[in-house]
Amino acid sequence: MGTHAAVGGDGPATQAAGPRVPAYRPLNGWCLGAVAGAALGWFLGGPWWLWPTLAAAALGVAWLRRAAAPAALCLACLCLFAARGADRQAHAARFAEALAEAQAQDAPLPLRLTVGPDLRRVDPGPNLPAYHRFTAQSPTLPDGTPALPHVVKVNFRAPAGSPPPAIGQAWLIRARPVGAADAKTLTLNANPRNATLLRDPPHPTLRARLAALRAHLARNLARGVTPGEALYAQTMTLGADRPIPREELQVFADAGIVHVLSISGLHVGVVAALLHLLLGWTGLGPRARAGLLIPLLGGYLLLIGAPPAAARATLMATVWLLGPCLRRKPDALTALSLSAALLLAHDPTLIGDVGALLSFLTLAGILLWTPLLLPPLLRRLRADAPPARGGPLPLGQAWRRAQAFLAAVSLSAWLAALPICLCVFGRVSLIGLLLNLVLPGLTVPVVWGGLAAALLGDLLPGLAVALNCLSAACLGFVTLAAEAALALPGAVYEADALLDPASALFLQLLLLALPLLLRPARQPRAPHLPPPPNPKGSEAKP
Repeated sequence: MGTHAAVGGDGPATQAAGPRVPAYRPLNGWCLGAVAGAALGWFLGGPWWLWPTLAAAALGVAWLRRAAAPAALCLACLCLFAARGADRQAHAARFAEALAEAQAQDAPLPLRLTVGPDLRRVDPGPNLPAYHRFTAQSPTLPDGTPALPHVVKVNFRAPAGSPPPAIGQAWLIRARPVGAADAKTLTLNANPRNATLLRDPPHPTLRARLAALRAHLARNLARGVTPGEALYAQTMTLGADRPIPREELQVFADAGIVHVLSISGLHVGVVAALLHLLLGWTGLGPRARAGLLIPLLGGYLLLIGAPPAAARATLMATVWLLGPCLRRKPDALTALSLSAALLLAHDPTLIGDVGALLSFLTLAGILLWTPLLLPPLLRRLRADAPPARGGPLPLGQAWRRAQAFLAAVSLSAWLAALPICLCVFGRVSLIGLLLNLVLPGLTVPVVWGGLAAALLGDLLPGLAVALNCLSAACLGFVTLAAEAALALPGAVYEADALLDPASALFLQLLLLALPLLLRPARQPRAPHLPPPPNPKGSEAKP
C-alpha cells in the first residue's frame, strides 16, 4: 500500500510515531468497482453472470489506473470466474431439472446432506407435533450434483421416542419440497421412515461444542425471569435458537426498531466497546489492544453462530482495527467498501440479499449524511460552543450534543433505508425517527448485563438474577414504547404500490451522492516547507 494522501485524506503524513499515515483511500476505487460489478451481474440476469462481471469491473478499475500487474491478475480471474460460473450454471440446471421432475410426479426428492450447526427443536403449538429444523450442509443429489443455487432447510419430523438428528450426521433423505422454491431457499419435509443415516459425526465438532456452550450460557440468562423475557435477552446477547414469535417481531418492525432485537452491527459495536473498555484498563497500547480485540470479536462471532449481519459487522470492525496495527489511520468508508468487496468476492449473490443491502446502505448513509446533518442540529440545540478554557463540557450541553448526534444518525439511517423499504416492503416507519433517539441506547445495559450474567451465572447466581431482571425491565420499556408509538396516527406510512426497482435504484444513488455534492469544499493545505537557512554572518535570534 502506498503512503500518499488520497482524495478526502487528512493531508501529508507527519513524522511522529504511531498510526499517523492517512488511510489508503484509493482502495475505495477497487472496492466500489467490485460492488458495481456484482450489481451489474445481478441485473444482467442471475448467479451465472455475477462472478465474471465482478472480475470485469476490477479489470476496468485496473485499466483506468494503468496498473499492468493487477490488470493481468484480474484478467486471469475473469477467465477462472467465467469457467466456474458456467460450471455452476450447469449444476444448477441439472438440479432444477431433478426438482421439477420430482414436483411434477409428486415424488420425494432424494438428497445427501449433513446436519448443520443451527439444529433446533421447533414447537409449532398445541395439538401439533414438534419437529427439528436445520440447514443442510453440502446437499447433493445421489449422483453428486450440488443443490445449486439453493440454501436447503430441512424440517425433520421424528416420531416420539426416536432419537433426534445430531449436528454433523450425514443422511440420505427422500423429502418433499414445501411450497415453491425461490432463488435462495428450498425447504423440505423429511421423516426417519424415508431417511437413511449414512454416518455419525466421528467426534464433536467445534461448532457442536460452541452450540452446547451457547445453550449452557443461555440457561444462565433465564434465571429469575419468565421464558418470554429470557428469549429477548438470549436473542440480543447470544442469538437464541428459538425465534421470536412473528406477531411480536412485527411490532418492532413497524416501529422501526427491529435492529434492536436481532444481532447486528449495533450489538457487535456494543460488545466491541465493552472489550475495548476492559482492555483499556490493562494499560496496553493502541496496537496491542487492536491486536487482541480482533480475535476476541472473532470468538464472539463463533459463539453466537456467525449470523450474517454479525459476520458483516465483525469483518468491518476487523478492517477498521487493522489500521492501527498497520500504522494507518482508520477510515470508516474504506472499511465499509473493503468489507463489501470481500463479502461479494466470497458470495456475489449477496448483492440481491435485502438484509445485506440494508446493513451496508444504512451504514453508508450514516457515514455520509451524519457529518452534514450534525452541525445544523448542534446550532439548533445551542450545543456547538466549545468548552470554556479547555475544560469539560457542562452536563446540559453534553446532553444536547448527544441528542443532536443521535438525531443525525437516526435521520441518516432512515434516509438510506427509505428506497429499499418502499421497494421491498411498501411501507416505512415514521415513528422510528423518534424511537431511535432513545431505545437503541438501552441495548448497552441489556447486552453488557447479559454477557455478565451468562459468564458469571454459575459462580454468582444472585448477580445473574439481578442483571436478568434489569434486562427484562429495559426490554419491557422498549416493548411498551413501541406499542404506544404505533397507536399514534401516522406512525407507519404504507404506499399504495411498491416502488419499482429502477426508481428505487435511482433514488438510492441520489441519496448517497447528495451528501457528497453538498459537502463543503476543503481548503487545500499549504505544503510543508523547511525553514530557509540563516544567511552567513547573521546572528541567530533567541
